[in-house]
Amino acid sequence: MREIKFRFWDNVINNMYYGEEVSKSKNELRHNWYCITKEEGLMVGNVGPSGMDNYGLIVMQYTDLKDINGKEIYEGDIVHLECMLISDEIPLDGVVVFEEGTWWVENEEERRAERLWGECNYLRVKGNIYANPELAGD
Repeated sequence: MREIKFRFWDNVINNMYYGEEVSKSKNELRHNWYCITKEEGLMVGNVGPSGMDNYGLIVMQYTDLKDINGKEIYEGDIVHLECMLISDEIPLDGVVVFEEGTWWVENEEERRAERLWGECNYLRVKGNIYANPELAGD
């Protein structure tokens, strides 16, 4: 079964937090809350959907994939991948996005995209579009 996890970029203090979704019911309405922790695993707090904008948080979902070094891959990550396509290995550096019901590595500059879980021999996280925007063009 797929693991559902999230991380959050804080636009105010430029920091990444990790969390998991916690659903709470109130008067039969379903509210999604996120338990937010720092990378070190320390609890920061809880935030609901209406608080995301108030706190300057950008939500990114886990792809359920890990790179060659065992690092979890999230939406918004900048990755390097090498895929074998008809006996040619074609490298691609791009941003992980979720479109058309699947995960893609997209390079807008080259106008090219590959499925994230395609026939890839090598996949490595280089950074993410918030903490390392300069890597998106490499």
